[in-house]
Amino acid sequence: MWGLSQAQASLLVQLQMGHILLIEFLHHISKVDSPQCPHCRMGNESMHHFLFECQAWASELLLMGQELSHEASSAQHILNNPDGMESLMRYVGRTKWFMAITPGDVQ
Repeated sequence: MWGLSQAQASLLVQLQMGHILLIEFLHHISKVDSPQCPHCRMGNESMHHFLFECQAWASELLLMGQELSHEASSAQHILNNPDGMESLMRYVGRTKWFMAITPGDVQ
């Protein structure tokens, strides 16, 4: 899938489907008590929160924003276009939140 590793492609599909191991989803399936983001505690850790709002990842989000310019605010672009997906994988690697993806796995 567009030159992505198996781990990256799996993560991308999970993000596209909204079935990813973020706290809000884990709360929805009764695996955790609260949907609150464990990193910034400023909202529920949804896909939107992780991709656009989490203050714990502010510097990483800023880098993704610089890479994608005005497209950085579009989940559609980030999840479905090669340049968006590449930037997304770098962002995920920098956060280290999904340990299956590392910065070295992106390059």
